[in-house]
Parts: sequence; structure tokens; C-alpha cells
Amino acid sequence: MEHAKVGLASATSVGTRRPKPYSCGVAELKFFWDYMTEHVDRIRRVVELLDRLRVTYALIGGHAVSFHARPRLTVDIDFLVAMQRISAIEKALPDSGFVVRRRGDVVSAWDQGMNPDSDEPVLDFVPAELSDSQAEALRSAIEVRYQNITLRMVSRPALVALKFLSATSLSRGHLDKMQDVVDIGHTIEKSFTDADLAEARRIVSASNPPAANELSRLIDDLRHGRKITI
Repeated sequence: MEHAKVGLASATSVGTRRPKPYSCGVAELKFFWDYMTEHVDRIRRVVELLDRLRVTYALIGGHAVSFHARPRLTVDIDFLVAMQRISAIEKALPDSGFVVRRRGDVVSAWDQGMNPDSDEPVLDFVPAELSDSQAEALRSAIEVRYQNITLRMVSRPALVALKFLSATSLSRGHLDKMQDVVDIGHTIEKSFTDADLAEARRIVSASNPPAANELSRLIDDLRHGRKITI
């Protein structure tokens, strides 16, 4: 596997230093609260839609990091879904207040009033079958209570596995790779057992068997504060 250096001090601190307390002003807190309120409303509408359609899904991405590690901002809300249900989801989303566009295999959505030509999507529905690891992540999703909503969330090992595969993708941007590593670091710092590691390795191996050892090395480096390469 090709390695690209990730010069990220915060990623190398996992397991060696406690992070400094974060402080922010009232304006920043209000922004975060308003932003999360919008996201939670979208998640609620989508989960109601998916449950109504009886679609098997898993919430992934930044919100999965917020659940398994610690809250963080994210631009959009990402769901893994079965490929065969993508068309049904695409047809139903407008009734829940979204503007929809198909971008390759992925269905993206915007709130009504947004401009799909210039605005970033607020929702992405990714077919799990695009990779064997994603399919395993969908199968192993767990039911949780997140932001007062009962929903299916990607498991902690699956989250780490998917973040690792994103971080090692040759097509992913450098800054996005750094964010993936930080997300992995915060997730394993919160809780990550030997059984979690074994499951994450299994999910990574579904798409790229040799990469499982690279995942173990990355996690060991994060835990011991060593320089990170991916």
C-alpha cells in the first residue's frame, strides 16, 4: 500500500496526552446549536422516511463520529443503504421536503430553497454494495438512541474500518485524509477493545485483506503517540 505522510500533531497525541479543555464564546455555541438543530431535523425526517419504506440503513460519517467519539461539525449527513432501495428513496425524498439529484450511484439531497448547482448537499445516500466493507458495515449496524432519535448507526469497529479505507484511498484529498485519521484517533480514544480491533480488521479485509495489518499499525501508532503515515 502506498503511504502518504500525515503531519497532524493532534492525531499523534492519542493515548499520550489529554486534550486541553475547549472553550468558545456564546456566538460559537449558538452557531453549533443552530447547526446541529438543522441536522437533527433532517435526520429525523429521513429516518421516518426510511422506516416507512422499511429500508435497512446505517448512519455513517461525521454523525457516527459524534456518537461513538465526541461531537463534531459535519457538512452533510451520510447513510449507507441497499442498492436495490436507492430508487425508492429517490422518489420519496421530495415528499419529505428535499430536492434530489442522482450523482452516479449516490443519491444526494438538498433542503427546498437550496441550489443544487452551487450548494453542498445536506444528505448523501450511498449504496452499501459499492464495496464489500460497506456491505459488512450495513449488516453490522446497531440500533441506538442518537439526538433523541432511535435509529440504525454504524458500529464502532465498522466506523473505524470505513474511516481507515477513506484515509487510504488514493482518490481522497489530503485534508480529508487528515480528518479521517483524527476521527479514528478520537474514536479509539473513547473506547476500542481487542474485539473491536478484530472486527474492524475483518471489515477492512472484506475489501482489501492486506490492509488489515496497516489498520493495526495505524491504531498502534495513534495509541502510542508515534508519527502517523498512511
